[in-house]
Amino acid sequence: MTHIAHLPVELLLLIFNNLYDLDDLISFSRTCTIVQNLYSRHKPKLLWSIIRNSDHHKYDAALCRLHDLMHGTECDTTLKPPIDQLPIPHWMLEDYSSFRFDGRQQAIDEERAEQHLQLILTWWQQTSQILSCYLNNIDMYRSTVAFIDDGSLSLEQSQKYAMALHLDQCFAVTGIISSSSNPVRCCSIPSKARLYRAVMGRFLDTKAAQFAKFCAVPKTSEELFDNVNERWSYNPNRTLEESLEVMEAFDIISNFMLLHILGKPDTIAAWLVNLDQMGFPEEAENFRPDPHGSILWNWKYILNYLQPYLTPFDILSLFSTKDEISKDTLLYLATLLEPSTGEPPGMGSVECDLSRKLKDEFQVDSHRWESYRRHAWSSALRGRLFCEDVSVAEIANSIVQTRDHKCDWWQFLVPGGEGADFRIPVQRLYLTDDQTRSENIEDDDCIELYTISAEGLCQKPNQVA
Repeated sequence: MTHIAHLPVELLLLIFNNLYDLDDLISFSRTCTIVQNLYSRHKPKLLWSIIRNSDHHKYDAALCRLHDLMHGTECDTTLKPPIDQLPIPHWMLEDYSSFRFDGRQQAIDEERAEQHLQLILTWWQQTSQILSCYLNNIDMYRSTVAFIDDGSLSLEQSQKYAMALHLDQCFAVTGIISSSSNPVRCCSIPSKARLYRAVMGRFLDTKAAQFAKFCAVPKTSEELFDNVNERWSYNPNRTLEESLEVMEAFDIISNFMLLHILGKPDTIAAWLVNLDQMGFPEEAENFRPDPHGSILWNWKYILNYLQPYLTPFDILSLFSTKDEISKDTLLYLATLLEPSTGEPPGMGSVECDLSRKLKDEFQVDSHRWESYRRHAWSSALRGRLFCEDVSVAEIANSIVQTRDHKCDWWQFLVPGGEGADFRIPVQRLYLTDDQTRSENIEDDDCIELYTISAEGLCQKPNQVA
């Protein structure tokens, strides 16, 4: 359905041109004025009607409830911890995502209802900003290697995948390699409502993970982590269409945008140094999770560890001001990196749930889904998934027809060697163990890493400058 604001002037004029007489023209104009006046007088009531009845707002109530618990009446909660130590209400040990607004209760507590409405309108506006980031960076996003859960990789593969993330952040190598075999598909106008639902689904997942992390009741926190992980991995309120869209929201926000917030691996080293110099040496060490690991390894670890905890709007704020990270923000990030009672949930379980839904509804084999997700998702769905003309049935059919792919290009990365298809400069200290101080990194201290030719990679001789 076309958004009313997108209706062309020609269509509106056509309505006027098909009216029979002058009285109809005046009547139609008067009707438009009446509708505008009704909206102005009854705006909150009309907004609440949409929020309560629209499937795209299905998580608003649960998020408002969780917001009240964690932040009280505070409006701006971006990159902020809870206001106090948190007890665990019984509903956080149940299906907290299914909570819905109660119109009668809202009528009793009008002040809280007004606060909730302002929160939702803020989230709606912030989603507009995410949509702008999505569209403005679509080419770069399409040129970034697909997300792969670490649990499916060997240690050697994980190290090379970390290198691929870094190289894509700097040079968009994936885009260079795949450009000849995967022509760019036109991006239709995404549905903001569908994006909003996916963002809010992701918002609820990350906010619940934050709650579990900051919970101050050790005796029941393990049960809380288990419930949050279950809601994260298997949410009965989430349809297959929505699960696919939440995955895309994760890819663009929690993977692509966060990747560019972290920037080059020495960004983490700089944050460590800054916090240390500000008088927070213990907190600074959280940016060095493995003292014996390389800068690159710690950088990737921090990317993966922050993904479950940073909300879409946390990431939006950081993405907008990534060159000006404040002390309070660094301390908040350091707090999120502290070890927890339970492990943060990963996206591997979400992908498994998607595979199960595809098999139940469309008889899609799990092997085909895994191949599609890893090799074809980027070119087939990035920039298209939130569009009204893309259906779940079309996606399922595309997965079924997916051919088995060969290895990822980054699995052919080797140091040194002449005659390789790509020559890519990488700072040596990124790969050196136990080196995290940014002042020790020299721009000209690099080695050459190459991708070697392999059948099916469709590479062209080139050098990344």
